[in-house]
Amino acid sequence: MCVKKSTPSIILLSTLLFTTSVTNAVAQGANEGLYANIGISQLSADLDLTDLNLQGNAVNLGEETTKVIMINGRLGYRLNQYIGIEGDAGFGIGDDSFQRTIPVNVDTIGVVNIDADADLKIKNYFGIFARGILPVSNQFDVFIRGGYGTAKAEASAVGTTALLPGFSANALESQSTNGFAYGVGAEYHINERHGIRADFSAIGSEAQFFSLAYAIKF
Repeated sequence: MCVKKSTPSIILLSTLLFTTSVTNAVAQGANEGLYANIGISQLSADLDLTDLNLQGNAVNLGEETTKVIMINGRLGYRLNQYIGIEGDAGFGIGDDSFQRTIPVNVDTIGVVNIDADADLKIKNYFGIFARGILPVSNQFDVFIRGGYGTAKAEASAVGTTALLPGFSANALESQSTNGFAYGVGAEYHINERHGIRADFSAIGSEAQFFSLAYAIKF
């Protein structure tokens, strides 16, 4: 009698265990595969303008931090629940500007104060990362990532002075930063295919960016 009474219970328990295993396997499988992000970022970069060549004159515009909005895209592959690899690319869609009054030696009259209007642009950003993922729930992940990144910035300046009507001097300089890149972030899965991702990343201490992106799994 005892055996007959326990048989349905054993079957029920086995069914529950099997169902749980299948559900977990499906959930893990749903996390794997190719994915993409597209969004916007605000990238901050430090530029050294202490030795800018203004048409033969070395001028010092100091060190400036520029903040520019970028369009960024990301393509990656999630190997399992906890590990992924991905590549980033971003392109600036705006610029930052500032003004300085600086002394410049002009051949005809000596040293004069030049009004310099400078524009700072982030041309592009590229990175490749390994991502470590911690699933907090079925819909929410947090992660860290590390890899290599490079960003290119451009500074342009136009100098004028009221003492010399018609006088104009131009300068253009490009700077790049590259090296170890790292980041942290989180992703909310709206459903199996769609989500929203936010993260902070940096290339050393010279360039940092915050990004918000729409995520899709293929």
